Amino acid sequence: MSDTHDDAEAVRRAVAVFNSRGVSFVLHAGDISSPGLACAFQGLKAPFVGVCGNNDRDWPGLRAAFAPYGQVYAGYFDSTIGGVKVALMHELRLLHMLPINKKYDVVVYGHSHHFEAKRGSMLMVNPGQCKGLEPGEATVAILDMDSLDVEKLVLDRER
Repeated sequence: MSDTHDDAEAVRRAVAVFNSRGVSFVLHAGDISSPGLACAFQGLKAPFVGVCGNNDRDWPGLRAAFAPYGQVYAGYFDSTIGGVKVALMHELRLLHMLPINKKYDVVVYGHSHHFEAKRGSMLMVNPGQCKGLEPGEATVAILDMDSLDVEKLVLDRER
């Protein structure tokens, strides 16, 4: 998920979808906006990791507010999840900031508010905007860690 921009209702819809689908890990690619949004993640049944975006100015506040649900990082996050090497960041233009000695299977990013899943030397996934700020759909993505297939979910259709 990405670009929730303080929309608690959109987050609650996304959490309901994640829980109903049995999602095992939730990544947030930034632009959470304020620490107050953390309460919308109450009831999430999966571990949570997020990164700050260009609209996330209170990283210490976000880190503290999200502590019951998981962690929020100031820059990027990388880890191996289910045997898949994953990097999480907000702006794709900062791809060069990832460690050059690491090879990723998947890079999850946000910022553009447009869903995208592109395969190349690695899978690049933008889940789109969770909050419908612009004309367009409120979306999240589910990644199958075995097949690396990406499913786009339109939140308004997933109630």
